Amino acid sequence: MNDGQIPLGVVAKGAMAGLVGGLAIVCLIRRAQEVAPSAPGLAQELQREEPNAQIARRLARSIFGVELGEAEDEAWGQVFHWGYSALWGVLYGLVQSSLRLPWWLHGALLGAAVWASGHLVLLPRMKLLPPPEDRPPRELGIGWAMYTVYGLTTPGAFRLLSLA
Repeated sequence: MNDGQIPLGVVAKGAMAGLVGGLAIVCLIRRAQEVAPSAPGLAQELQREEPNAQIARRLARSIFGVELGEAEDEAWGQVFHWGYSALWGVLYGLVQSSLRLPWWLHGALLGAAVWASGHLVLLPRMKLLPPPEDRPPRELGIGWAMYTVYGLTTPGAFRLLSLA
């Protein structure tokens, strides 16, 4: 952080940038759901229950011993989505302020890391997704593409916030 940015400022900008990246994924999914009926196979892949709601349900049950209703699942799933997006943005901001990689390269690496850690490791281990070898390549590619959008949007937002 040689450019005079204080660590707390980098954390705040990273969190905000991660939220912008999370918003980009939400917009992308909503747009894909609109066009899904005309894209064979895509509609089915987008209809799977949101992993964030499932994660929220499992955490509530295992940590707090509470069963969430459907509306609570969705609400806490949203909290998880936005918190997860912000957390990865913070990590991006801290690493980027230290390494200073080209934004597009670091963004591509960020998107791949977020996708791989969730969709290839954590979600299959939590039994929320089948193992990668049991999923069609198209499904894996769609997930990777979505997180590439996150990975490129987050650095763009971080750069704009760093100009202020």
